[in-house]
Amino acid sequence: MSSLPWMHRRLLSLPILSIALVVLMIGCGGGNGGSHINPGTSISVAVFPGTTTAPINGNVVFTATVYNASNTAVNWTATGGGTFAGNILTAPAMPGPITITATSQADTTKSATVTVTVTAAQPVSVSPSAVAVPAGGMQQFQASSGGQPVTWSAVAPAGGDPGHIDQSGNYIAHRFHRPAEQSQFLPPVRRAPAPQM
Repeated sequence: MSSLPWMHRRLLSLPILSIALVVLMIGCGGGNGGSHINPGTSISVAVFPGTTTAPINGNVVFTATVYNASNTAVNWTATGGGTFAGNILTAPAMPGPITITATSQADTTKSATVTVTVTAAQPVSVSPSAVAVPAGGMQQFQASSGGQPVTWSAVAPAGGDPGHIDQSGNYIAHRFHRPAEQSQFLPPVRRAPAPQM
């Protein structure tokens, strides 16, 4: 009978030890959450998009991510031409490469750079270049612009009805034709691409 208290104490010690281990594990875990700022890691900057192209006088929208800093603002500069309004670059009027730099305001020794290649405007040609379309008739036109998007339009002199052309190059002539009235086509106008994200 004298051994029973000893066995009772031994049995009680096992759950107590298990509870202590669980508490210790909880105390050591949980270090993965919290702020994204790591005091032991230096500030760094990343710029998006990376190396890219832009047409002459075209726009490119950039974004920058600053790691390990509470102040995530950057200063944008363009070397070799071009100007910035906020994070939007307006490419220069001359083709060639330019360098874009985003510098951390929290630590001006930290920056990231990317290269933008400014491309020359592409000539535009239309096929067919001249064609007779009957009243109410339809004609499809093709534009060669070096891969750049174009905007289609049709005009008629003296305020006449030029018909309609959609942005796929499909032209429909007006239904009533007067001999003194002749539809004309304006060459497609190259449209700058939308800003990149």
